[in-house]
Amino acid sequence: MGYYAYLPSIILYGDPGFNTLANAQFDGVIPGYTGLEMYSETGHYLNKYNLGVALFALPFFLLAHALTWVLRAPPGSIPSWWAFQYAMDGYSPLYQHAAGLSGLFYFAFGCIVLRYFLSRYYSPRQVSAVILTMLAGTCWLDIGAGSSFGSHGVSVFLFALFLLIGDRWVQGSGSWRQTLSLGVILGAIALVRVPNVLILFVLALVPGNRWEGMAAHVRGLIQRISQFVIMGLVACAVFFPQLAFWKYGTGHWLVNSYGERGLPNLLSPALGEVLFSVNKGVFVWSPLLVLVLPGWFFMRGEVARWRVAVVVLLVVQWYVIASAAVWNAGACFGQRYFAEFQTIAAFPILALVNCGRYRKSLGWWILIASLWSLFLYKLYYTREISVYGLDREALYDVIWWRLEALRNWWLM
Repeated sequence: MGYYAYLPSIILYGDPGFNTLANAQFDGVIPGYTGLEMYSETGHYLNKYNLGVALFALPFFLLAHALTWVLRAPPGSIPSWWAFQYAMDGYSPLYQHAAGLSGLFYFAFGCIVLRYFLSRYYSPRQVSAVILTMLAGTCWLDIGAGSSFGSHGVSVFLFALFLLIGDRWVQGSGSWRQTLSLGVILGAIALVRVPNVLILFVLALVPGNRWEGMAAHVRGLIQRISQFVIMGLVACAVFFPQLAFWKYGTGHWLVNSYGERGLPNLLSPALGEVLFSVNKGVFVWSPLLVLVLPGWFFMRGEVARWRVAVVVLLVVQWYVIASAAVWNAGACFGQRYFAEFQTIAAFPILALVNCGRYRKSLGWWILIASLWSLFLYKLYYTREISVYGLDREALYDVIWWRLEALRNWWLM
């Protein structure tokens, strides 16, 4: 609701303060669960969700708007069998389907870009197998197809694109075309989800080749300082519309739109819970990702130059998630805050898959981990478990009665 509100409010009502939308769709007051909150100083609404997802969905919104208009038959027209008579209010069925399909499109395109990028280091067959396995064994299926209209599916696409162009920028002299492209992508990443600018570490921590030491790599980056300045200016220009919305809604250019639901626990992060809690712990809901730990040690050859970036990005993101007020990611399947960073995690998983020494035991682990995640998907989408996660009692219940039913069937 919050990500989407930009589209009808601006395109249909021409009101960046969301007041007209409140009167048209919400009887005058937009409820707080949407992520919009009235800012008393200006009389406008502050949307805690960023503008980026709506901008990416804009072509789909316009297409839905046009189709809704075409499929509205004039009164008394003959024939009218093709008419749906849906309201052109931004919320009737075609608009909703378009929003969901936009998220699915960008996530699927992101998987294609990621496959193209990783195929530079591993065989396309291995890459395809790992991406498909991550679909079944992690939260990717949910953020890509189940709850597709959100920031994480679009971020997977932007991360994959940044990795592809960033790798070329690091390996080469860094053309101005690549520099401008990286600036646009970085600005779009921030426009979708500000904490994801952590991906910038890739440029700082990935040497141009496996023989280049980190000191030499840093010296090379210093020589490109002008390109970093241009990249930053372009990123700021892309991010400027978000600043303008904040200024209009609150009177301030910079706003912590999440307020107390941001990162209040920086000094007391829930590090263990993020990984091992029954309530959305990464290794509990997506045990496939355990392979990242041994896989990191198998990142050799040309891939070895990514080792520092992989460990730094994943550890920093782990700390950021653990410091969040809602570290279990709220109403979703599994730990969605890791979703876009799984594009980086694919490196060590592929390194382990590429090692033939443990292929049989690895295959069994992948199969069991994927089946476990699919089992949780079944429980989640049939609402046998809450969208807000599990506790130990609930986990015991959903397994116990199945074991009892299996035992009774066997004894019969």
